[in-house]
Amino acid sequence: MIPPVGAEIPYGRYWSTPFARWQGSLANEHAMMLAARAAKEALARWGLAAEEFDYGILGITVPQRGGFYGVPWLMGEIGAAHVGGPTIMQACATSAQCLAVAGGALTAGLAEAALVIAADRTSNGPHIYYPNPRGAGGSGDHEDWVLDNFRRDPFARALGRDLAAINNYGCSLIWGHPQAPTGLRSIIELIEELVMRGGGYGLFAGCAAGDTAMAVVVAVDDL
Repeated sequence: MIPPVGAEIPYGRYWSTPFARWQGSLANEHAMMLAARAAKEALARWGLAAEEFDYGILGITVPQRGGFYGVPWLMGEIGAAHVGGPTIMQACATSAQCLAVAGGALTAGLAEAALVIAADRTSNGPHIYYPNPRGAGGSGDHEDWVLDNFRRDPFARALGRDLAAINNYGCSLIWGHPQAPTGLRSIIELIEELVMRGGGYGLFAGCAAGDTAMAVVVAVDDL
């Protein structure tokens, strides 16, 4: 999907919680609840009412307890119970897909103001049991959602680009790589670096291990 050109990210209207190391201080936080608290604090800081949004997108790759309803649950916690929208799960490409979907809704006239939130917690991920009455002895299958899927990561390669032009202000290896929000954090850093450079175009690309590759091009102007 090619992100629509007409969609805009208001400068400075983004935020991020701290990214903690694996099994660190946020290891037992509920990712969606933490995201809701952070969003409420950010909106209050800017004097924005949650009711101003008419579309929501949640990017998340690690299930959280009670998160079955996705966006409606999250927006309700923020104070915008009237807002719905999709929940997107696409490994490392999640953030790019979230922005593409938000941009498409805005330029198509389906929404006027979209709130994009990405939240994940890779520490202490869920252990899932899949019932299988036909299994040996009636036993089912099980999966460690995070560790088992990380072991299946099939994709790694060198870009062959000048390292001085890449990841000047951190990357997923520094932040702990909590899947969904890593891309949005990278895009925030990209926007801020472009502002420091006086504007221009920037490219974000996620590693997209095993799924479709995604990229976002942002333009910073009107400085």
